[in-house]
Amino acid sequence: MKVWSLIILLTVWMVLVSCGYEETNSQGYADVSPPKDTPSDMTGFVMKQQKDRLLVVHWDESDTDRKSRAMWVSDPPKGNWLGKQVEVWIQGEVLESYPEQGKAQSISVLEMSEVDGAEMEASEALRKVLKKTKDEELYALKMLVYDKKNDQWTVRLMSLSDSREIEEKVSD
Repeated sequence: MKVWSLIILLTVWMVLVSCGYEETNSQGYADVSPPKDTPSDMTGFVMKQQKDRLLVVHWDESDTDRKSRAMWVSDPPKGNWLGKQVEVWIQGEVLESYPEQGKAQSISVLEMSEVDGAEMEASEALRKVLKKTKDEELYALKMLVYDKKNDQWTVRLMSLSDSREIEEKVSD
């Protein structure tokens, strides 16, 4: 009888020890802030947002191959990320496909300064253009400029597949 009591006690103890504890915010998602003193794994603009992943793209004009860095980041916190400039910290390994793939440890929005005379934020102008693009096409942001005289934003995107550029005007 003592042996069975000991086995049951050990089993219950193992079950309790194996259950984890993680603090969550009011929405039920884990509060994970960017790791202190650790540089981000990637900085770029969120060019696509799907249910459980974001496409973050960084355009580097100085890159001799003229190929942007692009990464699908899985398990982002809920929210409207499309068009925002972000820093991303990856949990674990990055799959080196194109676009790369990684699981979000933390994502932080880089605040853009307000543009004199503009009512709309730059990220909103970019979001409006991205919502009109084809789902299967991947783009990098090449230019995002506000023209105070004409009260409009100019958004220039480059296709990652064939380097074709599109330019859209967005009224402020």
